[in-house]
Amino acid sequence: MTTSGPGAGARGTGIEDVYPLTALQQGMLLESRLAPGSGVYWVQVGLLLEGELDLGALAGAWGVVAGRHGVLRSGVVWEGVAVPVSVVSRGAGVEWVVVDVSGLGEGAAGGVVSGLLAA
Repeated sequence: MTTSGPGAGARGTGIEDVYPLTALQQGMLLESRLAPGSGVYWVQVGLLLEGELDLGALAGAWGVVAGRHGVLRSGVVWEGVAVPVSVVSRGAGVEWVVVDVSGLGEGAAGGVVSGLLAA
């Protein structure tokens, strides 16, 4: 099989595809590189889940979603390349960490959550 187009040279590697950055992505990269540590364009989402929770099912579902949507397995490479590109990893695993704060008081639990969000 002959393949051409974005990422064609990446076949047989851990890379699924390679795309040029859009003008907006180039600008976002520039601004974030000019202000390292500023958190510009970094968004975190937190959810409060109540009731019974099947952690295995939740982790598995998130893995299916990441496997189905390449944008969730993408990152920007700018070092060691002539032009920055977006690289989609093939089958990248989802890192899943469970932090149980249910046995902590409200203040201690809030401190743990704040620490995780700041990391």
